Amino acid sequence: MIQVNERSTAVLSMTFTDESKTAVTPTSARYCIVDELSGTILTDWTAFTPSSSTHNLLLDQSNNQIIDSERDIETRIITVVFEYNSGTRQCSSEFRYEVKNLVSAPPGVILSCSGGAVIGGNCVFTTT
Repeated sequence: MIQVNERSTAVLSMTFTDESKTAVTPTSARYCIVDELSGTILTDWTAFTPSSSTHNLLLDQSNNQIIDSERDIETRIITVVFEYNSGTRQCSSEFRYEVKNLVSAPPGVILSCSGGAVIGGNCVFTTT
């Protein structure tokens, strides 16, 4: 699982494909980010419109803040829902990543991550 330091930014790169793994450009898309254990919503459903079959989503410091200082690691779940084929088809995917609790994290630390995962066969997530 990809790990991001608390209060760091990261970029999640998404590639959208149909059932046959052919790249598609969504007609609409939305995402939310929640903490897995507490259920705390860090980013409520937010719409975005990709201009191609790939899209970079910035995960800012607020998405990667520690909720419970007693935990060493917190898991975030990003759920993405997108429509394609003129809105007649829909896909939902999830991506999980960990946020590492640092002993003393200064605000504004920037982190660059690498790695990726294929989720649900229809949306490929990578971080850069």
